[in-house]
Amino acid sequence: MKKLLPLLLGTVIFAAGCSFPGVYKMRVPQGNIVKEDMLNQLETGMTKRQVKFIMGTPMVTDSFNDQRWDYIFLVQYGKKTLIEERIAVIFEEDKLVTIEGQLKNKASDKPTDEGSNPVINTPEE
Repeated sequence: MKKLLPLLLGTVIFAAGCSFPGVYKMRVPQGNIVKEDMLNQLETGMTKRQVKFIMGTPMVTDSFNDQRWDYIFLVQYGKKTLIEERIAVIFEEDKLVTIEGQLKNKASDKPTDEGSNPVINTPEE
């Protein structure tokens, strides 16, 4: 019994340490970092290869619709999401047509455009 008590006490302390309220939690950035200057370089009529060169490989490509690429960026602290940005690049016949999404202003952490899914850049030619 005397040998079991330290083992039991050590197990309880170890298990409590995993979920202790003061434990450090890291901010975890995930996804594609999309900057405004990257979006400004995009023009309608660009090929997928040109868009990939500027923006990088998309985080999500729909297997049922290869004409839409999604660039998603998240910063999480524990279970709380601090920043969430979503940019959708839409193609028709493998040419860039529209860019949709929300890009947050890093200084104020507010969306740069109003609305839930504003269009950021739709150049007309």
